[in-house]
Amino acid sequence: MHLPHKTVIPRLEHTLSNFLKGVSLKDWVEDTVIRLLKSVGQNSPPVELSGKLLNERRIITVKYELGLHPVWGRLAIGNVGFTAVLFIPRSSHGFWSRFALAHEIAHTLFYDIRNWPPVRLIYLEPGNRDLEWLCGYFAKCLFVPDIWLRNIIECYPRLGSEGFSLTVLDQLEKTFSVPWRIVAERLVEDLLLWNCIILQFTMSSETGKSSDEKTKPVWRLDWRTIPSEEETETLFIPVGRRMKEGIMKFPRAKGAIAELIGECVQSGQNTPAFQRKIPCKIFNSQTTGNLGKFLSEILGSHEILVYIHCKGSSQEQIFDCGQTRQQSITMCFPMKQP
Repeated sequence: MHLPHKTVIPRLEHTLSNFLKGVSLKDWVEDTVIRLLKSVGQNSPPVELSGKLLNERRIITVKYELGLHPVWGRLAIGNVGFTAVLFIPRSSHGFWSRFALAHEIAHTLFYDIRNWPPVRLIYLEPGNRDLEWLCGYFAKCLFVPDIWLRNIIECYPRLGSEGFSLTVLDQLEKTFSVPWRIVAERLVEDLLLWNCIILQFTMSSETGKSSDEKTKPVWRLDWRTIPSEEETETLFIPVGRRMKEGIMKFPRAKGAIAELIGECVQSGQNTPAFQRKIPCKIFNSQTTGNLGKFLSEILGSHEILVYIHCKGSSQEQIFDCGQTRQQSITMCFPMKQP
């Protein structure tokens, strides 16, 4: 499965070679994050986007504009500093508002701000997709820095060890004050601290094609994180598709995997986080692609271990003012036998 790390990062390292001066893109991001946080005296989570931090990058004004836009915001150059214009209602007061501001902080790094007006350090067209991805990646690293996460994760049971539970993600969510998915991506995809595949299924109430059909609960695979290694090159998991009206439609859990989710939800009423062994034949291509075959081959077994966490999720969606509360089930599949 091709992740941004496989295509975007090499392309950016080539485009920004003069700027990076031989340093890998990921190392540059992690080093820049720590230097920036140390410069404003932040040495432990959660990260605060304080006035001191904004002043460090010469952002003197933050404005909010209503409406949906294809980008997080924009950075305007004023007479004495930057103005960060965010396309998220200030009333949301949630993580994604902070994330959008961190994204604009990242954009300032590509200017020399020692004198004013600032001088561009790189030359990419406005809205360049690779640069926008990089600024989003930087924002994620800013909230969950590499060295902080490595130190803190050592205090918890290791993946696959006795006592391990997916509740660790909830605890790290509180520690870093970010959605647990962000922490999971850092652990699995970015830093390779957990060698596993994590899927989340979310329940929604949907009506059938016919207007006569009743509304019924449907489980859909709406998120996953996978290690960005050569080992996962042959792995394919559907990610959903965008419909004409702009809504994302995610793969629906059917057959044996839908039955498994139902059983887990029942078990989760008493013990929300637990582990169990499941046969690989449970998976089907429409829902999870070739995941079953992939795990069976790399583990050399037709039965695999899965860590499960059932809960009612409360996830703030980007560009939303409120929160959507839905029942969800998270599954973690270690890629090595405990």
